[in-house]
Amino acid sequence: MSQHLVYVSRNNQPCEILIGWDKPLQLFFLDVKVLTPRKTCVEDPFNYVYLYSSLEDPNSNSPFNNPGMDAAQALEYYTDRLKQLDITLPDYILNQLLEDKKNNAGNSTMIHEQSSDGQWKTTCESDDP
Repeated sequence: MSQHLVYVSRNNQPCEILIGWDKPLQLFFLDVKVLTPRKTCVEDPFNYVYLYSSLEDPNSNSPFNNPGMDAAQALEYYTDRLKQLDITLPDYILNQLLEDKKNNAGNSTMIHEQSSDGQWKTTCESDDP
């Protein structure tokens, strides 16, 4: 599966967005978590509070929930869910997600971080050969 980890600030709290293409299931997925620092755990320094998970959304594009939804509709649905959380992904990430679907990407992880000046930095952690 392709994974795009996007780090943003929402209401002055750090958030992690995991969005990507699931190659075996042939669908997009989305998780949004608020990250709260822990003071006592070095291995996992954050507590996670889920704001949204496509696995728990009965209207998502899960084959169990909405088998008729195509990928473009699903991506639009997820961008709408993000907008409800006051989060907007930059177009270049959405375009990469569409490319992931087109190329049936698997085993890739991209990390997207926004700097204080609003510029985005992307790092490729692994790649599908």
